[in-house]
Amino acid sequence: MNIIRFVALTLMGVFLFNQGTAAALQTQESPVLVENSSPANVRFERLTVEDGLPHATVLSVLQDQQGFMWFATADGLSRYDGTSFVTFQHDTNDPNSLSNNNTFALMESRDGLIWVGTDPGGLNVYDPGTGKFGLYHHDPENPNSLADDSIWSLLEDKDGSIWIGTRNGLSHLDRETGAFKNYLPDPENPRALATTVVYRLYQDKSGTVWVGTRFGLQRYDPQTEDFTLFANDPEDPASLSSNNVWAMLEDSQGNFWVGTRGGGLNLYDRTSGNFKAYRHDENDPRSISDDRLWSLYEDHSGNLWVTTENGGLNVYDRITHTFTSFQHNPNDPFTISNNDTFWMAEDRSGVLWVTSRYGGVNKLYPSLSRFGLYRSIANDPNSLSSNAVYSILAEKDDVLWIGTFGGGINRFDRNTGTMIVFKNDPENPASLSNDKIYYLFRDEGGILWAATAGGGLNRMDPATGEFSAYRYSSETPDVIGSSFLTTIESA
Repeated sequence: MNIIRFVALTLMGVFLFNQGTAAALQTQESPVLVENSSPANVRFERLTVEDGLPHATVLSVLQDQQGFMWFATADGLSRYDGTSFVTFQHDTNDPNSLSNNNTFALMESRDGLIWVGTDPGGLNVYDPGTGKFGLYHHDPENPNSLADDSIWSLLEDKDGSIWIGTRNGLSHLDRETGAFKNYLPDPENPRALATTVVYRLYQDKSGTVWVGTRFGLQRYDPQTEDFTLFANDPEDPASLSSNNVWAMLEDSQGNFWVGTRGGGLNLYDRTSGNFKAYRHDENDPRSISDDRLWSLYEDHSGNLWVTTENGGLNVYDRITHTFTSFQHNPNDPFTISNNDTFWMAEDRSGVLWVTSRYGGVNKLYPSLSRFGLYRSIANDPNSLSSNAVYSILAEKDDVLWIGTFGGGINRFDRNTGTMIVFKNDPENPASLSNDKIYYLFRDEGGILWAATAGGGLNRMDPATGEFSAYRYSSETPDVIGSSFLTTIESA
C-alpha cells in the first residue's frame, strides 16, 4: 500500500466529479432527469415579487425574438432581461399604454409584435420598435369588432391571421383588413361553436385549428366553417374523459394530447377516434399527480410536461407510461414555488420557465439537472446532512461519498436513492473524530481516508464502518504534523 502524504491547503469548497461519470453524462440524450434520480434532486430557481415581478400570479410566458422573457401577470406585463424587470401597466394619461393590468394570454407574431390578451381590457399589440401598445376592443355597434374584451387564448395561424379565444366567443382577425370574423354558439346548428367561453386554441402540424372549451374539444374545418365536437360520453370509456378542455398538443412523434380540468390527460387516436385517459391514482405514485390540468408542453428533447392545478409539474415517461411529479416543499427553497403550475416555455438556451397562479415564476436548468442536486432537506433522511460540501468521491458502483463541513460524511447510493451519514458521536470512540470534512480519499488497498478540520486523519474500516483517528500529539510529533488537514494524496 502506498504511503499517504498530507498537505495543508486553503480550501473554500471543492466539487470533484469522476471523469468517467462526467463523460457519460455529457453523452446522455435526455437533459432533464438523471436516470434513477428523484424529484428532490432537481433544482428550481424562483423569480418572485421581491425580485421585481409586479404580481405572484403569472399566467403566460414567452421568449421574444430579441431574447427577452415576457410574463403576463395580474398587475401588468413584465419584460425580463435576465437581471431586471421592466413592467408595462395601464396609464390613464397615455392612450398608447397597456389597456388593462390583468394580463392573461401572450403571443409573439412572426413579425416580432407582442400580442397581449387582457381580461377585460381587450387585445393589446406591443410594438418593440415604438414602445407603444395598439388596441383591439369589442364595439357593440360593430359586428366586425372583437367578440369580447376578456381574452383567454391567442394563436397565430400558419397564414398569418390571428385567432382569439374570449369569454364570449371565438374571433378571427384578418390583419390586412383589421376586421374580425366571430364565431358564436347556435342552438340550431350542432356544428357551431359549442359554447361562448374559449379556453385554449391550438394548430397542429397539418394546419387544423383545435378549440378547447368547457363543453369539449372542437376541430375547425376552414372549408365549411364547421366545428366538430368531441365530448365525454359516460357510456363510452374510449370517449374524452372530461369536457373541460384546457390544453392540446401534437408532440414530435405525432401523438395528439388533450389536457382536461377534471379528467386528467388524454391521448387521442385521430385514426380510430378513441381517447385513452391517464388519470391520478392515489395508490400509484407514478400516475399523474392531479386530474386538473392547465397546459401541456414538449421541450426540444421530446419531454412531455404537464402543469396542474394542485399536483405541481409532471413529466411523462414515454417508455414506462408513468409520470414524475415535482411538487412544492415548504422546507426546501429549491422545489417548485407552488403546486398550482399554469404555463410553460423553453428559452433558446434550454432553460424551462414554469409559471404559477400563486407562486410567480420558476426556472429549471435541464443541463444542470443531468447531474442531479443533492442537498440538505429538513426531515428527509435521504438528503445531505449539510449543504457545505467540500469533497466528493465517486465510486464505480454508483456510490458517492460526500464530505461536508459540519455534517460529517455522507454515503449516497444513486441506484437506491438512500443516504447513510457518518458523524461524530462523543459516546463512541469508533465514530468519526470530527464532522468538518475537508477531503476524502481511497487508497489502492481500498481504504477510505478522511481529512478533517481539528479531528486529524480518519481511517474507515471497510468491514465494520468504524473509524480510527490519527491526531497530532506533542508526544509523538512524527506520526502526524497537525490535526487540521485539508487534502490527502498518494506519495
